[in-house]
Amino acid sequence: MKELFLRKPELADEANYIDFLSDMGKEEDITPGQARLKGKSYQDFLTYLDDMSHGKCDPGLVPSTLYLLVDQTQYIYGALDFRHELNDYLLKYGGHFGYGIRISEQHKGYGKLILKLGLKLALEKGYDKIHITCDEDNLFSRKVILANQGVYEDRIFKRDDYIRRYWIDLKALSTYKKKLIFIQGDIKTHKTMTSYRLASDLSCPVVSYDEILETSADQTPVYHKDQLKELKKTTFELIKVMINRSLNHSDFMIFEGRIDEHEFNELESLLKEKQVEIITVTFYGNHIYLHEKYDDYYDDMHFVHKVSRRLSLSMIQNMNSNGGSRFDLSFNMDRFNESKYNEIKLQIADLLKK
Repeated sequence: MKELFLRKPELADEANYIDFLSDMGKEEDITPGQARLKGKSYQDFLTYLDDMSHGKCDPGLVPSTLYLLVDQTQYIYGALDFRHELNDYLLKYGGHFGYGIRISEQHKGYGKLILKLGLKLALEKGYDKIHITCDEDNLFSRKVILANQGVYEDRIFKRDDYIRRYWIDLKALSTYKKKLIFIQGDIKTHKTMTSYRLASDLSCPVVSYDEILETSADQTPVYHKDQLKELKKTTFELIKVMINRSLNHSDFMIFEGRIDEHEFNELESLLKEKQVEIITVTFYGNHIYLHEKYDDYYDDMHFVHKVSRRLSLSMIQNMNSNGGSRFDLSFNMDRFNESKYNEIKLQIADLLKK
């Protein structure tokens, strides 16, 4: 994952900025509004931004600073308008931030990132909390705000639609740790309860060790235990890279898989380096889900644990005694239904806010 950061527009950005705007659709649709040229030359636009940043505002506007989300090549992914204060209109409908990602880079996690970096900037400037809003029907913006610890306050009617209003406590955010949701057990007992559905609803990445290992095994036939050990080792190295990249880009993620003690110790070392907290979620029941292929090899290597609640609790207690991890939730999947799924989702979502 490229390292992205916020900075103010510069004169040298003109060609990149025009390209950025061309990828944002019609000018009237460009978000944030302060990113629009509005008939100005690029140089006059920079002068206008500088005036706005120093309080020389048009009537009805407040001082604000425009930032660009760029990588080390200075490619522009998005823009964020940081309003220094709130007037009555912004308190109702606008909030401190307006931001947008260019169309070709949308739905890749950059919305979450630009808001996260904006919040970090606000904290550095001494703000205690940030007000942010989105349209009622903008599900993507709602997920971005919630992923950045937005707390819903209410909704207010504006012309022909509702605006949802949120607050983000920057002091709480400053002590917030990234989290990995470590799922083990019978999550696939019920077809509607999958890690991918949970990840979609929580708006976070997911990595499934079992699925990647099965795919690797299908591509590289395994005939002996030594071959399986080598395949397993290679797959786990790939898993660590994927987890590292996901956590560089998101504050939390789901990792699903049955791993042995050695693998867990490796994973825990990686997460401690990144100051990531492990949330363990265990699913148990009468129906044990195992790989159909290679189970004999797994059992011989003690690779796959036939998960029962007793074994899961024992494993988690061992994690706790080693420090850095904690046991949070366990669920019986024997009488699973949609209501149970929603209960699981809400409990996990509550833990992610802590």
